[in-house]
Amino acid sequence: MNDTAIASPGSSRIRVLLAALVSFLLIAAGAVIVPPAHAASGSVNASVASVGTSGVTVQVDASGLPDVASVCAALIVKGAESGLSGPGGGYAAFAIPFPAVSAGASSFTLTATADKLDRTQVYEVLIWQQHSVPNADTIFARGDVAISAAQWDAVFPPATPGPGTDPGTDPGTDPGTDPGTDPGTDPGTDPGTDPGTDPGTDPGTDPGTDPGTTPQPAAPSIEVFLADGTTPAGSTALKAGDTVIVKGTGYDPTANVGGRGVPIPSNLPQGTYVVFGNFAAQWQPSTGAPSSARSVGAQKWALAESVLDQVPAQYQAAIRGQWVDIAADGTFQATLTLQDTKATPGAYGVYTYGAGGVTNAAQERSVPLNYNNIPVVSTTVTAATAAEGLTVTASASKLGDIAGAYVALIEAGTEADVTAGGGFAAMQYVRPITGGAFSVDLTAAAKLLDRAETYEVIVWQQHTMPTAQTIYGRSAVTITPQQWDALLGPVVEVPPTTPPTTQPTAPSVPVPGGSLRWAISSSFTNYVTGPIAKGAIDVSGGATRSGGMFQFGQTAGGDYSATSALGSVIYQGAVRFTGHGGVLDVTVSNPQITVTSANAATLSVTHGGAQVAFATLDLSRAVVTTANGAVTYSGAPAALTAAGRDRVLAGFSTTLDPVTFTVGSVAAAPAGTTGTVAAAAVKAKTALPATPPATTGIQIDETNLEALQTGGSATVSASGFRPNETGIQVVVYSTPVLLGTVDADASGIATWSGSLPATLEDGAHTLTLQGSVSRGLEFTLTRATTAIGQCTVEGATLQWGFKESFRTYIEGIAAGGWTLTDVEYRYPEYVWQNGAGSFDDDTLTGLVAFGGSIAFSGHGGALNTTLSNARLELAGDTGYLVFDVLGTTQDGQGVDQPGVRFAEFGLGDAAVVDGMLSLDALPATLTEAGSAAFGTYGAGEELDPVTASVPVTTECGVAAEEEPAQESEDTAAAASVTAVADVDGAPIWPWLVGGLVIVALGTGAGVLIARRNRANAEGADVTTGV
Repeated sequence: MNDTAIASPGSSRIRVLLAALVSFLLIAAGAVIVPPAHAASGSVNASVASVGTSGVTVQVDASGLPDVASVCAALIVKGAESGLSGPGGGYAAFAIPFPAVSAGASSFTLTATADKLDRTQVYEVLIWQQHSVPNADTIFARGDVAISAAQWDAVFPPATPGPGTDPGTDPGTDPGTDPGTDPGTDPGTDPGTDPGTDPGTDPGTDPGTDPGTTPQPAAPSIEVFLADGTTPAGSTALKAGDTVIVKGTGYDPTANVGGRGVPIPSNLPQGTYVVFGNFAAQWQPSTGAPSSARSVGAQKWALAESVLDQVPAQYQAAIRGQWVDIAADGTFQATLTLQDTKATPGAYGVYTYGAGGVTNAAQERSVPLNYNNIPVVSTTVTAATAAEGLTVTASASKLGDIAGAYVALIEAGTEADVTAGGGFAAMQYVRPITGGAFSVDLTAAAKLLDRAETYEVIVWQQHTMPTAQTIYGRSAVTITPQQWDALLGPVVEVPPTTPPTTQPTAPSVPVPGGSLRWAISSSFTNYVTGPIAKGAIDVSGGATRSGGMFQFGQTAGGDYSATSALGSVIYQGAVRFTGHGGVLDVTVSNPQITVTSANAATLSVTHGGAQVAFATLDLSRAVVTTANGAVTYSGAPAALTAAGRDRVLAGFSTTLDPVTFTVGSVAAAPAGTTGTVAAAAVKAKTALPATPPATTGIQIDETNLEALQTGGSATVSASGFRPNETGIQVVVYSTPVLLGTVDADASGIATWSGSLPATLEDGAHTLTLQGSVSRGLEFTLTRATTAIGQCTVEGATLQWGFKESFRTYIEGIAAGGWTLTDVEYRYPEYVWQNGAGSFDDDTLTGLVAFGGSIAFSGHGGALNTTLSNARLELAGDTGYLVFDVLGTTQDGQGVDQPGVRFAEFGLGDAAVVDGMLSLDALPATLTEAGSAAFGTYGAGEELDPVTASVPVTTECGVAAEEEPAQESEDTAAAASVTAVADVDGAPIWPWLVGGLVIVALGTGAGVLIARRNRANAEGADVTTGV
């Protein structure tokens, strides 16, 4: 039976028939395989490593994990993984850096701060596929964490009633020192002073009789208080870890409708962000200020609960993790825990502004805070005489908005002895102070000074005693020998006298030198020098390393008392950890140990010029020995503090090794190595050779060579590879472009089938197969000379979401986002418009360029990839999304690769209908080249589907009329591919003879032979035989 059909519709029907038939037969034969989902088959052993008021640290040891380089891990409320899909985290602790996996095992710690924990909940550790949202398909392992009642009590100490808990028991601690404490200044103490406060003067007044007196809604405003919720923050010096209470009024709960639509639908109020951060002088979104003007340290989301209840279920838990309610009267209260921001474009403070991308100038409010502005104190000796004494000029700056301060000249480290009546050589009460700075002279009588002592100036909060919490700053005072002579007279040399004969005594034994020996964190050290961070460890400043231990020598200073076994001891030296191409950069320097009791001590380190409490030490579990005046604490367990994690380790959480330290005399560090003491021994990825490593060795017949040189699909092969060798790279030159990888068969023969990128320019090129050996083929690409049927495309559109789980991960756990240039985001897809290029309806080939870029970022810059210059490439049966890729892969390798075939998708039965080529949600996967450039997912990873519309004019594909070449049924049955003979000198047209499909099912199989000829002119007939 013979049917006659017009070329394009007939071609479409044949393609649909073949696709449907082949799919049916594959299913019937059991050949369609769905990749199995990940099963949570791994095991997790999670135990509490340390607890304290700062939080809980959990040691995690996992096994049975799949063959991956690293994983995501978090401490969560048991069963609450669905809450990790949206912005804000939703977890109690998240592992950064990503835990490395080796031989299916991983060991790391998770530290959750107290404000992230709830003792009424049960917690578990969850491990899942990196850069994905945890669900049944991505979770690798999970395990419960048992936190005992005693451990919870250590985090949240039970309230202990005591004197002073009743606010009425101490009506005035210092009623006479401040005129502002006069109780008469409180208008509430005399209800009769304001005649308007008497509610009974007009009980019959109807508030509705005068509509003009109706009060207008209050304008939005905020107040910031200290943790007690009543003391205004004002100029109080604040630091990381401190808590403030923000109280807002006048915030309309029905305002801010619109926004991005995710996570809150755009027809609902988006709420208000309440943040602590460092913002530029012009930070307001309503003025067009960029997001870089707002660096956020802590955030809450103020939103009416009635609105939150309408948010889609998948975003509910994540929003609730940072949610505070806006009441119907426009009030809210939010608690913020302060921490340093990643950037400092301006000043620290509390800020509010419209959430969800909505701008509302009325809600853009701010209150500055005195945060992390480390005061500076300097001293200079300006006079020294026996009669007038020693005059020291003390200057201070960056004190914030304070009215006054105490300044004193003291023996170094003796601030605990300072009282209102003594303990100092000189003291001044400086007020008023303006601009946070002052300069004052301190004069001490000569008789109060001792040239055997060292002196310093301290500046501290007025109306307090000098302590670690109240001292603003301190500076050593340098007194020269000449100045001492002027004060106390020169030292008189006493002539030696003959000592009386005495009985010999045992010589005094010198006090051994003090030192600190500490591995800091073995797990962190291994991570830094491992294959993920690919970093190094450097030791300097007098520190050494020996036997895996970092060693620091004791230096001058400190006030440790051998009698009380309390006080501080200072060590010198620095250890620097670097990795991830410089993203990870942590320095632990000049450790100082302060023993506060027989059972506890604090280990501080220098960071940013200030001492930071880095770890707490449990001395009750240390072995204490005393010898020749020196005391040694061996193996004291150490727990990382929140300040150490956030301010020193830049948010990295880790388990600390035990500390051994000796309090003795000043000494150098024990012998060991310095400089770079450890570095990752990671083999760098082999870059593609800049020139072809071979130009011969690939076998190809004339038909496939013709197809290769005209841009069609071709098959090539080469021999000489190892039997079953894998990962053989297919690369085309001049500029090397990775087309994919292939595997050799048992005979060492590798075969590749595919087409060349449409972005490859015409001219001389070399195709290579690179593995244990290299094989090549030189050819000349002449795609342009065969493009008779191509036409110009304008106004094309492309819609693609990249990968939904990756977008959710970026906005949620990674705390990042994306920056778009000439691309729109219309949930859930990125949209490119006005694409232009060329298309050949006859061969279903073409290239449409859209331009634009998407820049993904997250984890404070550790994740950084830009996809730019988008192009849609059609290559017969397969389509590609092509991008230029710039950024850094997960393992820290820089990438700058143009023209990467990033995603591929089958074209199926795509055809031009009514002047439009429509691609409707075609399933797409990551290519080999895309995987190499992106560095996060493996080749074949499922991406979001591709949708595109390519306008095609009715004249597209029409060429000068010529008779189509005829082929015999024998030729078609043999499934051979030949070129049509030249007609009157016209260029050869790459006609394709339809594919042969032979499928046998059961006994007595039927044979279907389908042949399709494409016409080279509109209206040509196609004959199909069935």
